[in-house]
Amino acid sequence: MGRRYDHSRDELVEMAYQATEDLVKTKGYKEFSMRRIADAMGYAVGTLYTLFENADDLVIRVNGRTLEKLHQHLTLTEQTPAYQENGPQALTLAYLAFARENYNLWSMIFEHPTPPMGRPDWYNQLSQTNLKHLYVSLLPYMKGHEPYYMYQSTRALWSGIHGICTLSLTNKLIGTEAEGPEKLIILLVENFINGLRAA
Repeated sequence: MGRRYDHSRDELVEMAYQATEDLVKTKGYKEFSMRRIADAMGYAVGTLYTLFENADDLVIRVNGRTLEKLHQHLTLTEQTPAYQENGPQALTLAYLAFARENYNLWSMIFEHPTPPMGRPDWYNQLSQTNLKHLYVSLLPYMKGHEPYYMYQSTRALWSGIHGICTLSLTNKLIGTEAEGPEKLIILLVENFINGLRAA
């Protein structure tokens, strides 16, 4: 495919993001390649390498967009009556709903191997921002505890919720066909909060 000059750099970057998201949504991360993205854009693959350092750079930036959408989703959840009643439960159920609705893009966040040089600071900060939603919702139940304990407790609950989501959305959560993962999440959050209160 010959060189094209129909779009600005910013337009090309957005086209690459959109083409990647469209491909992953329909076929999953396993089908991602720079050539397929370039073909979808109607440009030579070399064009992508003038926009991104490599394939990892493009995937990380698309994953960052997904994390930003998750942040917006959790922020909206914090404005609901359900959050006012039980913040941790509302957020964790919202996380499941987001993962279910955006499964392939959500899954790519965890399928993509960490590059040798690690992930950029802005990406790590965005990941922490999403964790902070749950941290803030747990604060009323963690009064009097050391900050490190509070942070590790938040990570522990988030990891448990993520495990339920992953097993459920890959049809590997045995014995919950009639109830669904929501009841498991509610049970986990209730027991976790009770444990914090007793600690």
